[in-house]
Amino acid sequence: MLKLLNKDANIELIQNHIDEFAKEGLMYVATTAVEDKLQNKVPETIKFLREAGIKLWVLTGDKRETAENIGYSANLLDRNMEVVHIAGSSSAEVQRQLNDTLDRHVLDAQTPQRRKSFSARAELPRRLSMRQKKKVEEEEVVVIIDGASLHHAIEDHSDVFMALSDHTKVVICCHVTPLQKALVVRLVREKRKAMTLAIGDGGNDVSMIQDALP
Repeated sequence: MLKLLNKDANIELIQNHIDEFAKEGLMYVATTAVEDKLQNKVPETIKFLREAGIKLWVLTGDKRETAENIGYSANLLDRNMEVVHIAGSSSAEVQRQLNDTLDRHVLDAQTPQRRKSFSARAELPRRLSMRQKKKVEEEEVVVIIDGASLHHAIEDHSDVFMALSDHTKVVICCHVTPLQKALVVRLVREKRKAMTLAIGDGGNDVSMIQDALP
């Protein structure tokens, strides 16, 4: 099967590929065109949910660039938001990025701290409380985290990850597995005792939807 990702691919190029297949003894069967499109009223519905104060998470198997582009087209993101990417190659790197993002965009800290151990967990509630008392204006922050980093965030740094998500407008988890989708829903329910609703249209969304049920 040949996949042409270039939208400008012309008939001559396709014919050249077919000729190459014929030389190898392969038979041309058919050509299909597929275009991902949002359903009607999706951007308007997302905007309504955001304005209603509902926390939105996107859990997708798509790569980061695709997930981010869909976020803009679906009204999950806008150009006034600060988009932060979490992409670490190790647990320590993910921890550093989470803490740095928390310090820079959420906590009212005089000097950014790069916490090297989880002894800082005890300090986190106090710092968040101080920030709320000072009524620091909250930025519109979006976190985009890939599947590999999400594994470390859930397994090793769930407290910091959830503290960060509490103060973001949207969290997009990209390149994730069906199991990770379910684990994110479970994490939100267990850590925040929140009511959750999971929406999906594929078999890989079943476990996520089941975990969202009370």
